[in-house]
Amino acid sequence: MKAMYATDLSEPSLAALDWLFACQKEDFEEVILLHVIDIDMYTEGGSLPLFLETGRKLLEENAARLRERGLNVRTRVEQGRVVHEIHRVAAEEEAGLVVVANVGRGGLAERALGGTAEAAAAETRVPVLVEKVSGEAGKWCRATAGHTFARTVVAVDFSDTSRQALRTVSSFAGVRAILLVHVAGGAEVADLGSEEERRLRLDEWALLAEGIKVERELREGDPVPQIEDAASAWGATCIAAGLCGHGFVHRIRWGSVSRELARTAELPVLLVPPAETERGGGS
Repeated sequence: MKAMYATDLSEPSLAALDWLFACQKEDFEEVILLHVIDIDMYTEGGSLPLFLETGRKLLEENAARLRERGLNVRTRVEQGRVVHEIHRVAAEEEAGLVVVANVGRGGLAERALGGTAEAAAAETRVPVLVEKVSGEAGKWCRATAGHTFARTVVAVDFSDTSRQALRTVSSFAGVRAILLVHVAGGAEVADLGSEEERRLRLDEWALLAEGIKVERELREGDPVPQIEDAASAWGATCIAAGLCGHGFVHRIRWGSVSRELARTAELPVLLVPPAETERGGGS
């Protein structure tokens, strides 16, 4: 699998790049570092040749550090609308994972990086990992240490898309344990069957993660805080959720639960789109 990290070369975004230093060469066959020169920024003033030179230099410096870890790394600097270019390059490179950074709540950095992360995930055709960074006194660091996917919570609503999220997580080499969390609330509880029936369904889903330790947890209430609480109590390193599913009463629109998790969770969040067959296989 190829992974593509899209960075705006800001300090928070480069701090999030540290997630790759916890990876091994078997995690990804190739890593692409992408920097997009925002065409809007260029038209407001500035030297395009200088932007290009600076972007290439910073990317190569970070690529060299990653190559020392044994990773196969390539860099690309593109021009255009940031989100459009992220999707275009991901498709061109046939990337299996796109990674973007998001900053903790509040501040200009959060609005800039967070907006790009959310927009990149909105219409993605490949999984998007939203890495989280936090900073104090101008020093930025990843929100979690170690391998991002080591202990991943998968939010399950029993839709095909959440099944795809579980399959995606199970495919990553660095996964050591998975916690399946199903949250039901209100009238939805009756629609999904008894607690025992839901527990049996989780047991069946656990079989999809062959060779990985899988735990299960049933909860009731508001999905986002319940999932975040389960992740915290379990010592998770990441939360994974499908972008489109069913259930979660009052939040049935596009990935509202997933999107809110990506925005509010302190942990990295993996957003997984439906499989191509679920989209009708169209392009």
